[in-house]
Amino acid sequence: ELPGVDLDINEVEGILSEFKGKFDVKLARDQFVVEPEKGENSKYDAVKENLQEVLSKMNQSLNTFKSKYGCPAAKFWSANFGKEPFQIEVPMEWLAKHKLPSSVMLMSQTKTVKRFW
Repeated sequence: ELPGVDLDINEVEGILSEFKGKFDVKLARDQFVVEPEKGENSKYDAVKENLQEVLSKMNQSLNTFKSKYGCPAAKFWSANFGKEPFQIEVPMEWLAKHKLPSSVMLMSQTKTVKRFW
């Protein structure tokens, strides 16, 4: 029996064996991320795939913005816990020489960048 645990060692070994091979141990050890291996959880797999599709579409939109307005330094910005994520950040240096259409909305700024939706 383990101190402070109401399970005997055989029960613990049984529980742990259920996890064996179901997640990437190296990823868990190196980055503290426990993520099911593909095929272990169909709902998780579907959400992860959907997220990848959304991120891909966002990157396509960012690349379109960069091409359309000639601003290769544009990038996405999000505050850690912001209410308005994925603002497009554009350097003030670029804005001094170029204009953006009135359809973009200024969301935030610093001394060196402005951020738009």
